[in-house]
Amino acid sequence: MNNKLISYTLGGAAVLILLSFFIGRWTAPEVSDPQAGHDHASESEIWTCSMHPQVQQSEPGKCPICGMDLIPLNADQNANDGPRTLSMSESSRALADIQTTLVEKRFPEAEIRLVGKLDYD
Repeated sequence: MNNKLISYTLGGAAVLILLSFFIGRWTAPEVSDPQAGHDHASESEIWTCSMHPQVQQSEPGKCPICGMDLIPLNADQNANDGPRTLSMSESSRALADIQTTLVEKRFPEAEIRLVGKLDYD
């Protein structure tokens, strides 16, 4: 009896997973290509991967490391900033909800309770 219950449960879970996959593909909105109708040959853009910024190509395509679509790189934006500088637009800052505080120097305090034995060295 227990084996039948397990097999029915696993079968039902498999059916639900397949059903949700096909329903999701059937009802998913079509994504329009943002690059359609855009002439890239007239522009000298550099395309980079959002996960691997060291990958830079002269034309759109896929990242050779992770396979993600390359995005256009805005070379003139913040060109004089150093490598440790992060710049965000106002809307990006609002979405990120970044909070800052002043750095202060003090000693950390923590109470740690341990169990052990002491012995002579």
